[in-house]
Amino acid sequence: LAWAPLADAQGSVRAWLTRSTAGLGLVCGLLAGLPPPGAGQAGLPAAVAGVLLLLNLGAAVQDVALDALAVQLLEPAELGPGNTVQVVAYKLGAALAGGALLALQPTLSWPQLFLLLAATYWLAAALAWAA
Repeated sequence: LAWAPLADAQGSVRAWLTRSTAGLGLVCGLLAGLPPPGAGQAGLPAAVAGVLLLLNLGAAVQDVALDALAVQLLEPAELGPGNTVQVVAYKLGAALAGGALLALQPTLSWPQLFLLLAATYWLAAALAWAA
């Protein structure tokens, strides 16, 4: 609720989308520098939990920017089907990317996995800015 009016009043949708995606990359880079939770450990270390909170904040800003972009690009009658495509693409992307990270987990360390995620976000931010 707090982000939508701020995003409307400050800057373009493309700028918000680019910044939020780059921010997600930055947060993944921060996670690469933190120790992974230990096996059998109850809860997360406070630093990891705090950075994950930042990750969710960045994702919320990105969601607001994507919704604003959909409203700008689609006709009112297209918003329902457009939202369906958006949700299906999000779920499919999460499942495929999560599966890929799980497949890479035995090969790559915690820092390498999060640096790979960071690089992917930064590439997406660069593509969003260039579009």
